[in-house]
Amino acid sequence: MEISDGISRIESNTFSDFNNLKEIKLPESVSFIEENSIQNCEQLSLIIYDGIIPPQCNSKSLNKNNLIIVYRGYENPITM
Repeated sequence: MEISDGISRIESNTFSDFNNLKEIKLPESVSFIEENSIQNCEQLSLIIYDGIIPPQCNSKSLNKNNLIIVYRGYENPITM
């Protein structure tokens, strides 16, 4: 799923129970990911962020283990 450029926040429960969601592409305009915005997405394994500075979020923003997040300009992905 690709989020449109210009979106600045991922709101709480935006991606809840998306069982077939495997990948999310976030534009550089996203600067904040709220708590519980991504949860119960069993097949989600990759988030691609098209920015250099990661968006602000806390440990409850991404309710998923073994999630790989790739940032533009980084050679090594971050595994959560």
